Amino acid sequence: HSKHGFCLDTAHASDFGPDEIKFLFKTLRNKLQQVHISGAIGKKHHVPLTEVSEDFINTLKPIFKSDVPLIMEYNLSAFGKSYVNKEIAFIKNLIRHYS
Repeated sequence: HSKHGFCLDTAHASDFGPDEIKFLFKTLRNKLQQVHISGAIGKKHHVPLTEVSEDFINTLKPIFKSDVPLIMEYNLSAFGKSYVNKEIAFIKNLIRHYS
């Protein structure tokens, strides 16, 4: 059994198409150590999930149903500290909704 694993970055994975996040999550699930969870709008990465489309949120369903640790990742200088509590509440709601 290896101590090594993977980190899935949802914003960058989305560059490869709308199904890539689900594919990578399913493929790597047993090796994932954590998920860096954030959105993307076009080529703009690490956008808060409160700012992305419902279609993007739907690609994250399998992640919210799992017990893999989530790390919020977004550009604090672009969105500000005020987004932190809003984003935490939003993600908690998604986890409750999908699990």
